[in-house]
This record gives sequence, structure tokens and C-alpha cells, in this order.
Amino acid sequence: MMTSANKNRGFTLIEIVMVLITVSIVAVPVVGMFSNVGKGLILNSQLSEADGYVQSCAEHIIVNKKLSGIASIDSTICSGITTSADFTLNVVTITDVSSHASCPTAIGTPTCKIVEITAISDGNVHSSSAIFLVE
Repeated sequence: MMTSANKNRGFTLIEIVMVLITVSIVAVPVVGMFSNVGKGLILNSQLSEADGYVQSCAEHIIVNKKLSGIASIDSTICSGITTSADFTLNVVTITDVSSHASCPTAIGTPTCKIVEITAISDGNVHSSSAIFLVE
């Protein structure tokens, strides 16, 4: 006849502790990996936001050029664009572009400007663009 001692088998305390230690050792790198993914998502969000601000400023400059001419473009042209508190837009106009190949010289002497737009946060440039304007 079978004894009842064989029917009540379970895990010992040592077996349970060993499983918990093994799972903990495996879980540490996995948790670290997920924290790096979160940081990457935040950075991508900031870059996307900065690209949007630069694009908005570039469109604003192009519209102003069409409406008011190239003379209306200066470093304050995008000051009316609302950005989050983290970002500032920096607009630099370069008027001495005589040696630049993008300014045509074959037909008269057109007025050329290069407008550089940068979105800056915490002293770091997150996005930038340059526009060549000819009139």
C-alpha cells in the first residue's frame, strides 16, 4: 500500500530562494534596457518638436518674402512664433553671399540672403535649417 508521504510533495525553501535569485539576476539587464528605451523616446520627441518649430519659422519666412520682399527678413522675423518654454528659435541672416554658388549672377545682380534657423534647448541645437532667398 502507498504511503501518504509521497502525495504531499512541494518545493523546498531552498528551491524557491534559488528561483528568486535566478529571476532577479536575469531581470536587472532587462529593466536597464527599458529605461534606455524611455530616454530615447524622450529625445525623439524633443527632436520632432524642434523640427516642427524650424519648419514653422521657415514657412513664415517664405510667406513674408512673398508679401514684403527680401528686405523684410531679419533676425526677429520668427519672434512671433510660439514655442514651448524649453526651446528658443535663433534666426541669423547672412547678406554677404557674393562668393556663394547658390546666388545666381548671370542675370543682373540679384539680392541674395541666406537665413539660418536653429531650435535650441538647454544650450544644445536640436534642429537647424538654411534657406536661400533670391530677389
